[in-house]
Amino acid sequence: MQSRFIVFEGVDNSGKTTLSKSLQKIMPWFTWTKEPVFSTEQADRLNSPEFKGQDAKREVLFLESRLSQQSLYNEKPCLLDRYLWTGLAYAKAFSPSIYNFAEALYTNHNIFKKPDLYIFMETPLEKCYDREPALKKEPGRLERIRQAYRDTESLIDSPIEYIDGNLDPDACVNAAFDIIFKHFPDQKDYDAEIIDNICKHYLDQRAVV
Repeated sequence: MQSRFIVFEGVDNSGKTTLSKSLQKIMPWFTWTKEPVFSTEQADRLNSPEFKGQDAKREVLFLESRLSQQSLYNEKPCLLDRYLWTGLAYAKAFSPSIYNFAEALYTNHNIFKKPDLYIFMETPLEKCYDREPALKKEPGRLERIRQAYRDTESLIDSPIEYIDGNLDPDACVNAAFDIIFKHFPDQKDYDAEIIDNICKHYLDQRAVV
């Protein structure tokens, strides 16, 4: 059975983290992780005056973070919260001075493991803003990110599936199951007890509906 590498993408507060973590709890043969693997202190530093206007300097830190994770992606089945498509989209939206470099770098699968599948949370931006009101202090931020994802979609050479972010969390999980098993039927060959738990989850949620 082949180990799978599945990436979840979307704008800030679209629900991708909640979805990917929920799936990992029900499909525990996957390792859940995220990018970047920064500490809170590192993230605060990136947003400090030290890095203002320093696109290349910022991108080096993201590059180091992504490279540090490659052995994990190659060794274990992973559900990953953000990856190369994020690198492309955010460089397009916020770091135009290094975008050409980012495009050459993040489309090179000799350096970075190629995902088997991208799952994109397509959530209305109004809902994303409501989940984190502080984002409203930066008018147009999420619009820029969403457009950058659209502008860079043609560079992604892995399959992409979209989930409607208007669905409730359990419906999103069920939609993700359908997508994963459609693309990778071999995942059903994992431990029978785990698969029984997945089926029970399906039935319980559909009974509620």
